[in-house]
Amino acid sequence: MKAKLKQLIGKFPRLYYLTYCTFNMNSTRFRERVLEIKTNPFQLHFENHGQLYDKKIIYRIVVGDETKGFCSAIRDTLYYLMYADALGILPYVEYTDNIPYYEEKKINGSNNPFEYYFLQPYGINLNEVNSCRVCANAETVHMEGVFNLYGLKQPETYYTNEPEYIKISAEMYRKYIKLNDKVQTEIDSDIQRLLKNKTIGVHYRGTDFKVGYNGHPTVVRAENHIAEVNKLLKTGRYEYIFLATEDGDVIELFKDEFGDKLLMYTDVVRGTGNTNAYNMKVNRENHHYLLGYEVLRDVYTLAECDAFVSSNSGVGITSQIVRQSNGKNFDFCKVFEEGINQNNNVLQRNSY
Repeated sequence: MKAKLKQLIGKFPRLYYLTYCTFNMNSTRFRERVLEIKTNPFQLHFENHGQLYDKKIIYRIVVGDETKGFCSAIRDTLYYLMYADALGILPYVEYTDNIPYYEEKKINGSNNPFEYYFLQPYGINLNEVNSCRVCANAETVHMEGVFNLYGLKQPETYYTNEPEYIKISAEMYRKYIKLNDKVQTEIDSDIQRLLKNKTIGVHYRGTDFKVGYNGHPTVVRAENHIAEVNKLLKTGRYEYIFLATEDGDVIELFKDEFGDKLLMYTDVVRGTGNTNAYNMKVNRENHHYLLGYEVLRDVYTLAECDAFVSSNSGVGITSQIVRQSNGKNFDFCKVFEEGINQNNNVLQRNSY
């Protein structure tokens, strides 16, 4: 009877799970092992899919938070790459169809939004991942606990500009992140056409940041950026200003202030009011892919500037990371850090 009951319960995974937990609830070791799923960054769940890479562990990084922008996806990827690097396992990166940059067709030869823009760190493809001997999936606990692996203090906020964080992220970026040939060629060409010597890179983050979402940086007025840039211009060391912003409402403000000294890309979809570009319905071919490309191009262009003035945002942080990954620092770097919103105003799913 007992064996039949056990066999019956085994047919229903949820019931079997509840029964198993109930019978083991008084076991200290069992409770610890279960709770470690959410707390122990060293815990990996291994899967077997075949015989490829029999002496290596493949670490499958899946990023697909629909509420995060392009640079947040990159930075999440870097956290997981830090983890893989610390453990000596081989990363494979996959962005899902939830992210705002997904297209319902192949872009640059791939259905994986990560590969729209980047090369896989070790050239591993999805078919190989699905045929490898030992595979482990990235877990949130790995990202949250990665700083402990490096003996570093956990940042107080996701939007951190701490030098140690920028440094180690730049090391990971240099080691693992490479643009694919098409995107590399296009970005290099765009930068060469636009950018001039002695340029101040300015990133202003507005639109939905003005809503004041919980956990996001407090928005800073564009006039603060302008005042900082004018101080730099008065030193005589700089001649031009490159503006990277998703907020179309501030363009005229910068144009009125800097005139012909202002450089910016004009083939960009920008938001207005409190609406970010990736929440706008725009009728253009490959619109979602191009949104990602425009952000990435801004980051690489900012990273080529001599000085840097920025809102505290994903673009601002990632620009510093890319700059340092190239073995360079800005002559001057000012990020406006005016605190993080603490409220019940939670960012919901993007409705693009």
